[in-house]
Amino acid sequence: MDVYKKWVLVCLASIILLILLVMTVNFTIDPLWCFSLSNRFNNCQEDFNERQQKINRITFGDFSYDTLILGSSRSTYINQNDFIDFHAFNCSVSSMVPSEYSVFVNYAKQKAGKDFKCIIIGMDFYGTNANLDGTKYIGGLEIAESCIKEANEPLYRYRNLASIDTLRYSLKNIKRAVKNNFADAYNRNNIKFMMMPNDAQKQSFIAEQLYIYEKIYYGVDYKYRENLKNIFLTLKRDNPNSKIIIYTTPISEPLLKLLIKQGLFKYYQRMIKDIASIFGEVYDFMGINSITTNPDNYKDSHHFSPEVGTLMAHRVIGYKDARIPSDFGILIKKDNVDEYLKKQETRILDYFKNDADK
Repeated sequence: MDVYKKWVLVCLASIILLILLVMTVNFTIDPLWCFSLSNRFNNCQEDFNERQQKINRITFGDFSYDTLILGSSRSTYINQNDFIDFHAFNCSVSSMVPSEYSVFVNYAKQKAGKDFKCIIIGMDFYGTNANLDGTKYIGGLEIAESCIKEANEPLYRYRNLASIDTLRYSLKNIKRAVKNNFADAYNRNNIKFMMMPNDAQKQSFIAEQLYIYEKIYYGVDYKYRENLKNIFLTLKRDNPNSKIIIYTTPISEPLLKLLIKQGLFKYYQRMIKDIASIFGEVYDFMGINSITTNPDNYKDSHHFSPEVGTLMAHRVIGYKDARIPSDFGILIKKDNVDEYLKKQETRILDYFKNDADK
């Protein structure tokens, strides 16, 4: 009997020690961003679930920011510190769509305990496709809300410390840190890094994305998001003390060419008009310009480099930066939107016509 009891105690002690070891590793690396510990082994964080990770940071961190940045994976590469004189938190996440904006803003505002000085939104044209919501390609409103619910469940962050799934990501992050592999990874200050692919990889990425965009995002079943104006009206109404800045994200020349080929340019124009009618202005980085026509500025067909993101941040806050091309990030006012869009359409169509003639 004594031998049996000893065996049971040894087994229990081993299990407890194993659980404590898992919890210690997960706490030290913190892949779900539930704690504030920072060290050389957790300074390279994989973006395996950006919505949950950033909501966790809002929930459990010192959220004293005065500016919130929203957008898709394209905007995740913009360094929040490039918004000079703004204490900004980049809450952009993969495949964010307009229906999520208010969810993130309201929750972040609640945690900040005050209105934001500024709300900055990177509007992607694909986000106007209402048919994408709730698909495997786009999370949508329900996913954002479920992440918030998850973060606020009792003992959520402590339960995850004992999780083997969490441990897998902790070990991945340790491996990344040891190899100093920051490709598409975050540091503990919410800064995301990009590793540019070689030419062969880039061409493969572009070909794959053009196919997906042609079939899905810009596909024949594209349907304009009819409630886009209502989404922005609600955001404006609920945040009367915040300056709201909207900018369009610059897609590369090949993806813009596909957008036009699919007959969607009129919907891009409608998007611009809808935004301008609500906020009075919008910064437009799309179209044919010095940035979008240079493939070196992109990782693939639509993810622009952090360096381009810096120019965009400086442009929308009015920070003087001599590196910003004069044709990049045009401020469109409500009273000149029709004139701008007409000139832009002529320029784009002429560009692609000349390109085809070469």
